[in-house]
Amino acid sequence: QLLPFLAPSKLRANYPLRVEGHDLTVAYLIDMAKRTCYPRSELTFKLIGLMHYLPSDAQWMNDQGMQWDLPKLVREEARQSLRDAACGGTHRLSGLTLAYKTREARGEPIDGAYIQARRYVVRHKNYAYRLQNGDGSFSTEWFRGPGNEDSLDRKMKTTGHILEWLLYAAEERDLKSSRITRATHYLTNILYSNSNKDWEAGPLGHAIHALLLYDRLVFAP
Repeated sequence: QLLPFLAPSKLRANYPLRVEGHDLTVAYLIDMAKRTCYPRSELTFKLIGLMHYLPSDAQWMNDQGMQWDLPKLVREEARQSLRDAACGGTHRLSGLTLAYKTREARGEPIDGAYIQARRYVVRHKNYAYRLQNGDGSFSTEWFRGPGNEDSLDRKMKTTGHILEWLLYAAEERDLKSSRITRATHYLTNILYSNSNKDWEAGPLGHAIHALLLYDRLVFAP
């Protein structure tokens, strides 16, 4: 999971790492991610990292001698269910979103596996909006169906993760939609009103990152 956190920090592949006295670089993590790509496994974090660091035509073999490339990585993720994926499937959706968004940013065509990824994302984006609660929060059941538990921890966890992914996937018109605005207001208000609460670190990080993305996209494009 470290590699996809380094990628948006703009660390180059030759950036030095030191692990238990061993001098390494980010390239070591890239190589490790490539060698451990396996079918029907959790590939989300590999996809995010490798889409950033590898050229679009990259090909490689895993440590079992299987041939891989980025479109295959995208197809493997898109054919898997969200229900058993990490954090309700929001990380998988983020990986697929960043895959075709990276293609767009590079001026490359959205074709083949990337069309499949975009359709997958759009379908789940519409479904997430359908499950949105009246207070602006998103379903506490992730993508399993409607859910509006009273637990603030649960609502912050699901709303923070889902809003973060929706902002990755957002088009210009989405940023001014009432759905995004209401979710952002909800998340801001519960964090502000409970500033002394000992939130769980992981969900809090995703919630704060969602608000940071909103701030950058809406107020400082």
